[in-house]
Amino acid sequence: MKKSNIIIIIFILSSTILSAQDSILTVHQIIDKHLGVVGGKTELRKIQTAKCDYFYILNGDSLDIIMHHIFPNKMRTDYIDKASSFSSILNEENAFMMTQKDTFELPSDFKNSMIGEAQSLFNLLDLEKHGWIISIETDSNYISEEHYVIKCVHEELNLIKWRFINKGSFLIDKMLDNKDSESYYFAYKFFNGFLYPTKILFMVNGSSSVMLLKSLETNIQIDESIFEVGN
Repeated sequence: MKKSNIIIIIFILSSTILSAQDSILTVHQIIDKHLGVVGGKTELRKIQTAKCDYFYILNGDSLDIIMHHIFPNKMRTDYIDKASSFSSILNEENAFMMTQKDTFELPSDFKNSMIGEAQSLFNLLDLEKHGWIISIETDSNYISEEHYVIKCVHEELNLIKWRFINKGSFLIDKMLDNKDSESYYFAYKFFNGFLYPTKILFMVNGSSSVMLLKSLETNIQIDESIFEVGN
């Protein structure tokens, strides 16, 4: 082979390698791109409160779910059907279940899961400020050609979450956690300038359920007394 051809081949291969290296994103670059797509980091940080209204379907039964948030550590979820209703309440570090007849404190695992959920309604925004360690997953069991896989670990809460960010859209397609729960996100739509999934499919121990988002309001006035037990 001519020396000139060898030089050309080396140049092409070197350029390809350099181009591939240049295209590798850090975990924070991936998160920034995701946050940019769903509404922008600066704008998302302005959200202080949120109210989400869902229609929930499980094993043929259905009910309405209304969630109130005051970020980052207050969350109330009301589950309402034709016959009865009950609520779960996270007030900073205390978590309770309230039925029509009784109120009781939730076990630590449930409380920790609620804290993790409250901190990440808008996924991956400032999680490190709340004690999460974030990295790109390198375990071959999780690697996906179509996704950047972000691993989020909170040792104090004993939580691990894997978020699968689509390489094309930079939207989150799927989330796994160490509690054997899988969540799949579909049909993203804009609400008040923010892109949010309107359909979420949950898989837990072989059982599936679906949440359909009816409305999402942000920065609304919320009476903080609803996070107190008995209200």
